[in-house]
Amino acid sequence: MRSVSFTNIFMAALFIFIGVWLLLGNMGLVSMGLGELLGTFIAFVIFIYGLWNLLKPLLRGRGPHWFIGLFCTVYGGLLLADDFNIGSLSFHWTDFWRLWPLVLIYIGFEIVGPIRFKRSYNMNRKNHRSDEANKYWNRKGTSVFNVVKECHFNEPNWPVEPMNLRGFVSDYEFDFTKAFIPDRETEIQISGFVGDIDVVIPEDVAFMVKGEANIVDVNIGEEEQSGVGSRDLFYKTQDFDEASRRIVLDVSFKILDLNIDRV
Repeated sequence: MRSVSFTNIFMAALFIFIGVWLLLGNMGLVSMGLGELLGTFIAFVIFIYGLWNLLKPLLRGRGPHWFIGLFCTVYGGLLLADDFNIGSLSFHWTDFWRLWPLVLIYIGFEIVGPIRFKRSYNMNRKNHRSDEANKYWNRKGTSVFNVVKECHFNEPNWPVEPMNLRGFVSDYEFDFTKAFIPDRETEIQISGFVGDIDVVIPEDVAFMVKGEANIVDVNIGEEEQSGVGSRDLFYKTQDFDEASRRIVLDVSFKILDLNIDRV
């Protein structure tokens, strides 16, 4: 079965959005200027990103990120409903505070049972999707119109080096168990509007996470942080200050889904 990535989902959604918009425009049901269209498109991206987080267990074999999935799906969906004048609904970008009952729904899902599944990692696995991407794009991954960026750092003995990665919608995977990590501090900067970042790191490698985001769903080992509103992110392992070999992840996103597993 062909693997499905967020890039595939995004590109499919992009064509669907353009097709629906042109169809409704030809029927005289919508009339939008460029600015309004851009706002609707961003709302559509948020909506699709929310669905993606809810559908992850079917596509990636792990539990969904309920908070960010519910919030983005409902928030983006209500913005789209307002843009297309569905019913008598009135919902604007600054009305996110009206979605506070979603917190209760999220707590309910937390109470029901485990919403995450611990993933197992095969140290000898080979990622064919990454090989395909490296063949047709550059070795860092794929980029679609510089809007959607998908990078998989999981090849055997890949070199860890300072990087500055940017993308409007970003999907990153870092498997440091397969990497050659130099005996120094290495900083990786990652920024954009929407970020989905999965990290696997050995237990004996010190690391620190810092940055900022507006809507977050962060899971580092057993620690979880979810919420809405501008906030600073900070976490470091106990041995970080003393370690000579260490990794720093500096992230900056409006919407961030970050998962770090130590193995």
